[in-house]
Amino acid sequence: AGIERYRAQVAILDVTGLPTIDTAIGATLIQAAEACRMLGATPVLAGINPEVAQTLVTLGIDLGTLVSVSDLQSGVAYAIQHNRRAEQSALLI
Repeated sequence: AGIERYRAQVAILDVTGLPTIDTAIGATLIQAAEACRMLGATPVLAGINPEVAQTLVTLGIDLGTLVSVSDLQSGVAYAIQHNRRAEQSALLI
């Protein structure tokens, strides 16, 4: 609802506090990312620690083309850059 309400171009899925991950959580992340795309926002996964990254690989959870950044600050920086590029592209049209 927030993507629609605020016309968000980027949605940050922050998993910083997540110490571990399982197949169900991985599937939920994929579903959330797909929902963001369907609503027109680019999903960005922020805060994956090395243990969670290894578990995702071990479980074979494919996050596809999901943008992944190390922390929430990097996710916000990505969103700002993404929005600036979109604004510049709109000005060229």
